[in-house]
Amino acid sequence: MEAPANKRRKHSTHGSAQCHQHPQEWHSSSNSFPRASPPFNSVTWTASQDDGGHSKKKVGVTPPLTCSVSFRQCRGATIYYVQGRRGAQARLTSKYLGDPPMAAVAPSKLYVAYVCPFAQRPWIVRNYKGLQEKIELVPVDLLNRPAWYKEKLYSANKVPSLEHNSEVRGESLDLIKYIDAHFEGPALKPDDPAKQQFAEELLSYSDSFNMVMFQATAAKGDVGGELDAAYDKIEDALSKFSDGPFFLGQFSLIGVSSPQLYVAYVCPFAQRPWIVRNYKGLQEKIELVPVDLLNRPAWYKEKLYSANKVPSLEHNSEVRGESLDLIKYIDAHFEGPALKPDDPAKQQFAEELLSYSDSFNMVMFQATAAKGDVGGELDAAYDKIEDALSKFSDGPFFLGQFSLVDIAYAPFVERFQTLLLDVKNYDILKGRPKLALWIEELNKIEAYVQTRIDPQELLSATKKRWHEEYVFQFQIKQY
Repeated sequence: MEAPANKRRKHSTHGSAQCHQHPQEWHSSSNSFPRASPPFNSVTWTASQDDGGHSKKKVGVTPPLTCSVSFRQCRGATIYYVQGRRGAQARLTSKYLGDPPMAAVAPSKLYVAYVCPFAQRPWIVRNYKGLQEKIELVPVDLLNRPAWYKEKLYSANKVPSLEHNSEVRGESLDLIKYIDAHFEGPALKPDDPAKQQFAEELLSYSDSFNMVMFQATAAKGDVGGELDAAYDKIEDALSKFSDGPFFLGQFSLIGVSSPQLYVAYVCPFAQRPWIVRNYKGLQEKIELVPVDLLNRPAWYKEKLYSANKVPSLEHNSEVRGESLDLIKYIDAHFEGPALKPDDPAKQQFAEELLSYSDSFNMVMFQATAAKGDVGGELDAAYDKIEDALSKFSDGPFFLGQFSLVDIAYAPFVERFQTLLLDVKNYDILKGRPKLALWIEELNKIEAYVQTRIDPQELLSATKKRWHEEYVFQFQIKQY
């Protein structure tokens, strides 16, 4: 999960100074400050009183660097932590008095451009190996590359580049191998010699593949033949190993990718985390992988998720399931708008409603399968929903504002509204204005609308799946 540079976590418990875009000057007049480790050269220290009565710490560097300085109080002393890269100067004024600062070696830095596919390669490896705290992501503006990047850091003036152990390396294919070999985390290079050899063949072919793509998009004539040949080669490569869906069977440097959410488009359980992903704006960070429920691939159960259900989420080398758990997990572990309320009363009510959701769904499944009159059971269930929607007055949703609770119920209410009207001639909205308003407002939320499918297709799929397999067995299974 990436955060903008100006929102990154700081080391200090009291304060910090960050100088990335608008550096100011520091001046030096003594050499009492301890020499810093590379990429720093020398750092000096002075202290003086400013007009406001605060102590001014001045740090000088040769050559100048872009840096961040954080500080904390420790037994009456102010300890400064300096980290950065060459290229700019800055000034820090602090009200805290104390001993001269100590320098800390900056973490490794991966210089990228967010729109660059070459830079995306090592970025994915960094994320997959869980190195977000050990390799700092530093964005570089390709349209306005800073002079220091070429002059002081990487003379090739390209991205990606990696600054690690006082050395700077480049070339994306070399970097993904380097990060995999020199940092902790799940290995992306296979142990099998046959797979290692095939991996090298595919890595070597990648430049040729990319060249065909670049030329094809620029060509004016028919390029179907060239594209067919290139993608047929990819298809054949993906068929070589049968122990998984990736180039080498298991996920590797050949097919580095983002976290993956496995879903079935017609499955309401899978729709839950899919909505959360969209609402939090994670479409570029969590890849959606469809699974055919009628012909589930063997690798999904054998190699990925033994429960053989959707949804499941592959993240940080772990696979998780259960839709209610997943919506909480994605909300807690990824950036984006929070879907859990801060109000303790709303948090408690949210847990009550989430716990009730399985019972609600069971009533719906049984009602659609029953042959007799089920109006009483349906009335009780939907009246409970109507009452829940009346509890908070600060919005049309269960907790007032849109939350995980709405996401938990929306896929099922959507399906049962159509199904019950068709099978039982039961209108869930009759006499329930809060529920009607809730559905109306739901359909204004783009993240939800993006996950919906055609109502008639949905009705057909729902009747087929639930009546033939689930409803008559009175089971709730997340497919």
